[in-house]
Amino acid sequence: MSFVEGVKEFNQIAGTPEEFNPRKVALYTGLILEEVRELLETYNDPRLGKLITAVEFHSKMFKTGDFDEAAKSIKREEALKETIDIAVVALGEGISIGADIVAACDEVSESNLSKFPFVDGKRVVLKDENGKVKKPPEYRPANVAQYLVLPPVGETVFETITKELTK
Repeated sequence: MSFVEGVKEFNQIAGTPEEFNPRKVALYTGLILEEVRELLETYNDPRLGKLITAVEFHSKMFKTGDFDEAAKSIKREEALKETIDIAVVALGEGISIGADIVAACDEVSESNLSKFPFVDGKRVVLKDENGKVKKPPEYRPANVAQYLVLPPVGETVFETITKELTK
């Protein structure tokens, strides 16, 4: 299953409708901002404190419905393009970090699917009051450390990954 197919499966299990849904659009913008905040925190740089606080504040506003009305008139074509650009840029950062991005994406997809444990043969979906999927006790965090690639000096990450894949 491709990474995009995994994302689609996650959303189908979570009950995300495949139609224009302003509440979900605003929720996902809030979730994107939540991930941006978490990324900024990895820099461990106090100069980012105010930005992190502002991103967290706005993330909560999007997730709790403060922008649902604005989402009704979102420029959908532009928003789609920018959403895909965010994904492309985010994966590019993963490559720049020095990761086997394909394997890391697969690992994160499997981890995300563990948010939906099977009970009596059916997937169980737990959500918070805003519709965000919650992590059940069965949740398995992604172990992406194993996919960090440390290329030898003078060798690109792409060359290192190619060598690993052709072994």
